Amino acid sequence: MAELHSERVKLPRLCRGRPLQPQSREVLNPVAISGSSARNQVLMVDLGATFKIDTVKIWNRLSDGQGDIVGVFVYANETLLGGIVEAKKMYSFVASENVFARNVYLKQSLAATLSVLEIQVYGSGPFGEEEVNRRQGN
Repeated sequence: MAELHSERVKLPRLCRGRPLQPQSREVLNPVAISGSSARNQVLMVDLGATFKIDTVKIWNRLSDGQGDIVGVFVYANETLLGGIVEAKKMYSFVASENVFARNVYLKQSLAATLSVLEIQVYGSGPFGEEEVNRRQGN
């Protein structure tokens, strides 16, 4: 996970993950795999604090005939950002105004393996609970 700063600045990338093989330093593919084809597999990205979410980008794993992540829904906390309905290399989900979240979830609604190469979360923050409520008009 990228280092998150306590000052409120526009961060170009809040989270980014890509594991490496210890011996060869080669990039592993994928960053996450559920290990099961049961329905409702979930992958969670913990941002470490509450951020205003602008965009979530997901890179599909396309090697070895895997990576068809059709059926996945993307959430920022409880807010649905969108769903994946066709297999392609990259997906970009733009959040509506005033979406704040500490966690981003990918939920596989089908009986299929959940496998991705990379997830990037763009936004700004962090924000405290009072400021989030004020910005959302609560």
